[in-house]
Amino acid sequence: MRARIDADQVDVAARRWRHDHVARALTTFAAVTGAHLVDASQPPEQVAEAITMSVRSVPSR
Repeated sequence: MRARIDADQVDVAARRWRHDHVARALTTFAAVTGAHLVDASQPPEQVAEAITMSVRSVPSR
């Protein structure tokens, strides 16, 4: 997560805020049940596709 934050060249000013909130985000994600993890080390388009496929695979309630 931190490497992805550091690699962002579009919104450099947001880096400090993002780094300050990594621990909170990880704690929140750990508390979510039934979550699907996506490898975010891939290019944004591939991450978006993985998320889309994950959402489509969840049965309707």
